[in-house]
Amino acid sequence: MKKKLLTVMLAVVLALGCFAGLLACNGDGDNAALDPEKVESEKVADAEAWAKAFDYSEMTNGTIKVTMKSSNENRTRETVSDVLIDSDKIYQDGTRTTKYAGEDAPETVVYKGYIVKDGDSCYTCDYYEDRDKFIKREFEPDYFDFTVEDFVKSHIDGIRFNSFENFSDFTYNDDKGAYIASVEMHGDTYGVEIKIINGEARYIKIAYNGEDESEFMSLYICDIGETVITLPPEDKIIEE
Repeated sequence: MKKKLLTVMLAVVLALGCFAGLLACNGDGDNAALDPEKVESEKVADAEAWAKAFDYSEMTNGTIKVTMKSSNENRTRETVSDVLIDSDKIYQDGTRTTKYAGEDAPETVVYKGYIVKDGDSCYTCDYYEDRDKFIKREFEPDYFDFTVEDFVKSHIDGIRFNSFENFSDFTYNDDKGAYIASVEMHGDTYGVEIKIINGEARYIKIAYNGEDESEFMSLYICDIGETVITLPPEDKIIEE
């Protein structure tokens, strides 16, 4: 089933707190070098156009740039990441930085790895810095069709994503250059910003500020049809 592969992907995500990295990609108008914070969202005509903007079903190739931040009285954490998706290959490059209260130096975790479809089976290829090698491990999921839509909808939990469907809940904010809304999720209120680029919801930002904790996450979907994944050279891979 598709969820089996998602479980493998998201296990890595959660180990980091999310994905990260800054890979150079090609593209035009929605490329990875663009700062979505500085882009003004296109305006949407009606609810039908809004629903279409969230239809990622045809996106089998693209890059998702992810930023996550959280803080409470015990720690602050930031994860910056890229996820590259190209039909039968996925590449993740992530860095998570955590600063604990009372400690001077932050902890940093770096992750680089691939999931690759190989005939009827799949394998992961994860980088180990201490060995300067990628470790290849085979597995056989029931289904491999990991798309941009799969990532976006699995990364933003279903309750949150479904809350974006109602166009009437959003208003266009000229100062932010984005559609904004306050959305109730899990009993808390989240601020949401969405930017429409090339007719599609390419930038999604979610923020929560509670009494004891704050959270922030943004997804920037870019380089659709332009993302290229290059596997590591064979002399850098060890099979286990």
